Amino acid sequence: MAFFRDKTHYSRSDAMERAAKAAGRGRKKKAIEEYRKVLANEPENAAVLTKVAVLLAETRRYPEAWKGFLAAAESWKKQGFVDRQYAVYRQAADYMPREPELWETLARIDLERGRAPDAVKVLLEGRKHFRKKKLRPFAVRLLRLATKIEPWHFEATFDLAALMRKEGDKREARRLLEGLVERARGRRLRRVRGALFSMSPTPAAAWRWTRAAVRGR
Repeated sequence: MAFFRDKTHYSRSDAMERAAKAAGRGRKKKAIEEYRKVLANEPENAAVLTKVAVLLAETRRYPEAWKGFLAAAESWKKQGFVDRQYAVYRQAADYMPREPELWETLARIDLERGRAPDAVKVLLEGRKHFRKKKLRPFAVRLLRLATKIEPWHFEATFDLAALMRKEGDKREARRLLEGLVERARGRRLRRVRGALFSMSPTPAAAWRWTRAAVRGR
């Protein structure tokens, strides 16, 4: 008869209980440790992988957290739970919104599910997190993907033109805006004409802007 508990003994229920209690008390490091005991025996447990990823993100261990979210999402995908896979990436976005790969992955899943408008929407949502100048290439990257999915999408194209202008590529900015002129109406057309006038404040551009404003009333 054993008088001392075997410390190497693994009990899933005990580890999960200790992890939940530790997390509830704010002892995140301890919670991660306990959840990892479960993962040592169940490496593809998507629910536990997600819990660990969230705790890692909350402790600002972002590279590890990102790997955890990826592992959790792939595990759900293997099991055929695409909605849960998508939910994991959405959860990751709450903690790491400046991961362009994250937004691209969400858009790809939307496309695979035949939801092109949702794919564009999520890319525009992601773009909002890349407003600083040093992050501009990521914003351009997401907007280009959005316009590839839905050519001449107004907000994506108009925003991309503005970024191209800021990057010094006025030729590309003008091309995009002139493309919108052929497709926009009303208030949107006024916005496009106004942007073109600000790029080249000529009398002709002013007249076109004014005409668009009058027609849009």
